[in-house]
Amino acid sequence: MYRAIRLTTAALMIAAAPLAYADSNFDNFRALTAVEIIDDPLTATIKPIEVTDEASAAKGVLRTGDKIAFEVEGVEGATLYVLNMDSEGVIQMIYPNKFATADTPQAPQTADSLTLPAKDAKYEFQVSGDGGTEVVKFIAIKGDVTAFETLMGTLFDKKSAFPRAVQPAANTTKALSDFFDTSGKAEIRETTLQYVIAK
Repeated sequence: MYRAIRLTTAALMIAAAPLAYADSNFDNFRALTAVEIIDDPLTATIKPIEVTDEASAAKGVLRTGDKIAFEVEGVEGATLYVLNMDSEGVIQMIYPNKFATADTPQAPQTADSLTLPAKDAKYEFQVSGDGGTEVVKFIAIKGDVTAFETLMGTLFDKKSAFPRAVQPAANTTKALSDFFDTSGKAEIRETTLQYVIAK
């Protein structure tokens, strides 16, 4: 839904009513990994913006209506992609999005840390949904992203503000895993956040 120039994302990113979506697709997406690069780690944390309960938010438990951001470290020189799988198993690309970038492929980050959304962004992340576990996957690629952009164009409906996967979660996760396994010269790093939307 739109409010002025800000977009509130629906049911993006949060973690866990027990076993809300406990099947292999969820586990496979959470386990999706690239080659680990110890010298240059990629990390991400949830940054509460306006939350109902600060103590719960610090433990990764959010409530409908909470507003959050992500703080990502280790992105200098990399192109960043952020994917979210909700408790129903729907995968959505939340960054880049229609409001965060005008061109594809997007340019590499110029700083080592990044807050999403930035303070002056034209969108925000607001928790919604009926509760359950959500997984957020951060993917940073150094080098040529043309092949990855091509893959993302086949996996996600890029016409949407926050593109949804056009295939079932299993197919999307397998395509990403296959790309990671055969990426060639591109350096790919990833990290994962999981949290719960409490009812």
